[in-house]
Amino acid sequence: MLTEEHCAAAQASLAWAVEALTEADLPTVRVAQYVAPRKRLLLTQKARFEDVAWAWPLGVLLLTPEQSLMTIGETTRAVAPGYPGHVSAERERRRELTRVASESGFTPGEVIYFDSEPITLEPGEPLAGGSLLSTEGDTLMIRWNPRMVGASLVPFDRYLREQVSLRIEHRGA
Repeated sequence: MLTEEHCAAAQASLAWAVEALTEADLPTVRVAQYVAPRKRLLLTQKARFEDVAWAWPLGVLLLTPEQSLMTIGETTRAVAPGYPGHVSAERERRRELTRVASESGFTPGEVIYFDSEPITLEPGEPLAGGSLLSTEGDTLMIRWNPRMVGASLVPFDRYLREQVSLRIEHRGA
């Protein structure tokens, strides 16, 4: 359960991160929502991606300029998919996502983040963000590798500062 102290510390960290990323003039990426195809009367509405937000990717998090957090979700690129030969079912799924992104009006080659879940940091609320966030005493912790249990927990503020520093140092890369 989040306390007021956890939330205040997290908000201070987020404010610092947004200020540092803005001052460094780092570009944001698009976060979208996948809308599956659906039938409406006699017409089928094609699958598409709809804009949700702009954000900076910071490891396992997305941070918006409004200081909102989301999980990283999945990514795809807006490119025409081509016509490969025999491929796996997962590759076919990814190929379909690139086609939908390409046809949804995104800039060719642009990376789109989707299936990103919002993370709410409210006092008294259970922790959101799946297994990414937890608390240890007065410290909000983040799991930098969602697939590893235990050893991958680091303090939220330290994680955010390291991720922002990495983005600023490697902005030209």
